[in-house]
Amino acid sequence: MSVKVSFQETDAGQKVLTIALSGRFDIYTYEDFGKSYKDNLEPGVKIVLDMSGLEYLDSSALGMLLMMRERAGGASADITIVMCSPEVAKILSTVKFDKLFHMAS
Repeated sequence: MSVKVSFQETDAGQKVLTIALSGRFDIYTYEDFGKSYKDNLEPGVKIVLDMSGLEYLDSSALGMLLMMRERAGGASADITIVMCSPEVAKILSTVKFDKLFHMAS
């Protein structure tokens, strides 16, 4: 899997961490995914997960998403998943991740 990270501050002062994922998101990407956010989590940061290039995710990827959510503040975390393929969106919806994360097309 490829992980690309960008960190920006909007004109309104909102800090936005964007993580673009592509390829396969599975246990073999644990270290790269963890590095993508661990040094950029601070109070008030908005996280955007761009899944436009994601071809596959498995149960370990779902666990990594939950771990990131907890480290970002749990229920108060501001995390949006964008640009999922229909297949990935179906998986996320089936496991009710659409209730834990903001979902946008």
